[in-house]
Amino acid sequence: MKKTKYSSYNLNGLPEGCKYCVKGEKLVLFISGICSRNCWYCSLSEKRKNKDIILFNEKQAKSIKDLINEVKESNATSAGITGGDLLLFLSRTIKYAKVLKKHFGKKFHIHIYIPTKLIKRSNLKELSKYIDEIRFNPEFSSTNNKNVLDKDLKKIKLASLFWKKSNIGIELPMIPDRKQDFLELIEKSKDLIGFVNLNEFELSETNSKITTKKNILNEGGYTIKDSIK
Repeated sequence: MKKTKYSSYNLNGLPEGCKYCVKGEKLVLFISGICSRNCWYCSLSEKRKNKDIILFNEKQAKSIKDLINEVKESNATSAGITGGDLLLFLSRTIKYAKVLKKHFGKKFHIHIYIPTKLIKRSNLKELSKYIDEIRFNPEFSSTNNKNVLDKDLKKIKLASLFWKKSNIGIELPMIPDRKQDFLELIEKSKDLIGFVNLNEFELSETNSKITTKKNILNEGGYTIKDSIK
């Protein structure tokens, strides 16, 4: 594993979506802060969490014109769509993704972050019309219930019906006491996905109380001790 010039570590190359991100070419499209889950580690701010707001690169707006203008002003060549749970706002998500493809072409890369809870074949099929890369946040990340892990794997497997393996991934917060659980998740999903993104676990205003009860912070910062390790 090599340390990159982007303050991260990498093995076997970056996912396609990340190649745009590290160059600062991704528009961040926040669909809504409302979610189907209530993960204790959620890092959404008070401004966003459980709020039905739409943000284009931190700017609150709703119109198609605003979206197109923000892409042009930020010189974005691609977009990452996040939330909340985008499947609660499927038509909204597809509307904006469709607009981006229509105005900026098929090569305008779009990746999406999505919890597994509401995954069905039908909604993945709809998303695949406009989404180039899908990144799952497994429900198992917020519980150690092995039945949930099995359900996650079945839902992630559905993605192979619509995307190439290289465009399917999972993204996880590195919670130190879940190391073995997450390793099991990665091992069991390795034939279904093309990449894994592991994020250093950080304190936020909405998870601080429970996080500091369960974990020790690194001195002088907001990251969790041993998370990066």
